[in-house]
Amino acid sequence: MSKASIVTCFHDAEVRCEKLIPIYMCLADKPSQDLLDAIFEEASVCELLGLPLDVESEHEIIELLQQNNKIGFLAEFATPKPIHFKNNGNSWTSGWGYYQKKWFYADDVEDLEDAATEWAYEHFEQCKLKELSEVQSD
Repeated sequence: MSKASIVTCFHDAEVRCEKLIPIYMCLADKPSQDLLDAIFEEASVCELLGLPLDVESEHEIIELLQQNNKIGFLAEFATPKPIHFKNNGNSWTSGWGYYQKKWFYADDVEDLEDAATEWAYEHFEQCKLKELSEVQSD
């Protein structure tokens, strides 16, 4: 997929990359600070990378990532939370002031792109179904 088509795809799905960490480039002597922050601050990142929640040492992190063959890409994506659905869900409000974020791991960037856009579309549909069902039950 060309960079221009990725831009179009991300625009259409209303998704953006907040952080992109190429793990294989961050393990030379110690993990990058961005990678450490993600591991220590987000339990979901440990799960994605096959790390125990109580992992502490940088050396252990490097060893486990290599052992688990998790040396691809870690990325955090964001998408707006749509609200105020009207006309059976055909119109709504959304913006980047109110959004959802999620971490993803993939061996290559193309798989990250696919996962992020799929997640953004699913997130939109879930918000839409939830709000419309709440309106109908009132």
